[in-house]
Amino acid sequence: MRTKNPGLAEEHAAIVNRAIDYIDENATRDIALHDIAAAVAVSPFYLHRLFKAVVQENIHAYCVRRKLERAVHMLLFRKSATLTTIALECGFSSLAVFSRSFKAGYGVSPTDYAGQHTFIKSKICKMENQLWKSYFYRREYNEGNTVACEYTMRMAIRHLPPGRAVYIRHFGDRRTDRQIADSFARLNALASGRGLWRSDTVLLGIPRFPWYLRQPDNGHFDACLTLRPDPAPPADLSMCRLPGGTYAVIRLAEEEHVNRRLMMTCLSNWLPGSDYEFDWRPTLLISYNNPLTDPDRKAFIDFCLPVRSKSQ
Repeated sequence: MRTKNPGLAEEHAAIVNRAIDYIDENATRDIALHDIAAAVAVSPFYLHRLFKAVVQENIHAYCVRRKLERAVHMLLFRKSATLTTIALECGFSSLAVFSRSFKAGYGVSPTDYAGQHTFIKSKICKMENQLWKSYFYRREYNEGNTVACEYTMRMAIRHLPPGRAVYIRHFGDRRTDRQIADSFARLNALASGRGLWRSDTVLLGIPRFPWYLRQPDNGHFDACLTLRPDPAPPADLSMCRLPGGTYAVIRLAEEEHVNRRLMMTCLSNWLPGSDYEFDWRPTLLISYNNPLTDPDRKAFIDFCLPVRSKSQ
């Protein structure tokens, strides 16, 4: 469903965005196409065609994929959860249905999948790169007759309040660094032009896919501008709720591919020895500059990892 009318294209994107937000907020429920269509005030037939045209994936496949992505997250980061618990918490009616869906989606059983992804089970004791030293604490200890050392990332635990944000969503092949940077520039200009900047206003990115695995072709990324409760959101942009909660935060200031490696290192180095586990709320990337215009191509971000106490 292609259109050369920019206004109509924005209207289509807004409808699909509302549908995706509704699905993600109700991912653990058994929702049908007519439920989603009613939530966004269009006919089921129209929504089905529009969703497939914009997302390149039908609604049923999207719903199943998001349930499976949540299940993968629990497999890797909720070690105490049984397969039955994972199946039910992710919205599958039974363990058998979950196992069949998982095998169809990933080609292996949930147990085999978890065994193939063990990147968070071991702590690193050596620096991968000497330039990374500023991101780690160094601790020396005795090992026999020698003094050894280990490094732990400088993560700070913070509680972020719930809030809301307007966003520009990028799907699949429209998820390039250039396009995302252009969206942040558009949001920055919007905030300046409409007087939306406040002391606590930030630009942030939200990867709406398991960023710690191979990036899927059909995953999406939201470029966001946070809003206070009082101003009405701009009518030409979609709005989402930010759940807030406990986050482990670290400031990163490297080229984007290096930042991504450091984000992965948070999972393999800091997380296993902490009192926390990786929660299923959105990961937040608070942005402070445009890396495409930085002389060293560096991205200055606060990487905010959603966490929950292991005792919960």
